[in-house]
Amino acid sequence: MIVTPEQYPRQVIDIIKKWKDVNLEKDDLESLKSIVTSGAPIGETTMQLCKKRLKLQDLRQAYSITKAGGICSLAPYGQEILKSVGILMPGLRFKVMDFGMKETCMPRQLGQILIHHSHVETPAHKNPEQVKAAFVSEFFKTGTVV
Repeated sequence: MIVTPEQYPRQVIDIIKKWKDVNLEKDDLESLKSIVTSGAPIGETTMQLCKKRLKLQDLRQAYSITKAGGICSLAPYGQEILKSVGILMPGLRFKVMDFGMKETCMPRQLGQILIHHSHVETPAHKNPEQVKAAFVSEFFKTGTVV
């Protein structure tokens, strides 16, 4: 497994060329049916190419954040909207707030994702001021901008 802070098509191709362990033209990957990716968004064009080259039945993205317990949203199996991270996992609530944390954003308005979950962890759990700064009305500030 190779982990990178960001994925750009050229960067991914260069990494594969350098570290490839599999020759897609020669090796039989027919048993590989589904891949779920998370951690950083992958562009729709790259997703389409990957799905076609690997002959996948299913390729999905998920939104995850460790502090909220891992995967927060996941696209349903077989979903064709490759740029979507799908629907919320049970027990979670999301909202998108403006950067001043005053108002909930309107559709297509830039803001930050906030998550409500009973098991959100904060690295500053021993510092009440930092914990207070990490939340808005019981919603955790993820730092993820959408």
